[in-house]
Amino acid sequence: MTAHSLDVDRLLTTQLSRPRLIGLLALGAAGLVQGTLVTALLLTEPQPLPLRTTVALTSVATAGFAWALFAGWRLTRRVPLLLWDRVVSSGMATLFTAVAVIGGTWIAIARDEPGIAVTIGCLGAVALTGGILLLRRSVMAHRRARVLLSQLQSGEHAARRS
Repeated sequence: MTAHSLDVDRLLTTQLSRPRLIGLLALGAAGLVQGTLVTALLLTEPQPLPLRTTVALTSVATAGFAWALFAGWRLTRRVPLLLWDRVVSSGMATLFTAVAVIGGTWIAIARDEPGIAVTIGCLGAVALTGGILLLRRSVMAHRRARVLLSQLQSGEHAARRS
């Protein structure tokens, strides 16, 4: 078996490895718990919360539920995804990081704390750079997988005609 055929086998498999399966189950459970607990906290507050607190907690709950949905989506796919799940997850992580950085910076500015705003902005820029690089890498891997599959299919098609 050649390295090329191993790559194709890996791309076309619909089975998840045990560590990936456990990781997705843990992600789904953690996201569901996070979203549920934060939503319960929001709904059971006796007094109305300040707007920025409500927005922040709603964002955290939404992110938790989104990760749970992603894990459920990935666990139920029975077709080859050609690394599309990695593009989606890295995009989600980058988006949630951007929301957290913008929100944190906005709150620090609103509270007139420029040192904290700069710290959040700088650390956020580092985190966002990493997220964007990971997203770019995932998109490139997905494109390579699609090209490889296309080459495989055209090779099979040509072999059938001969």
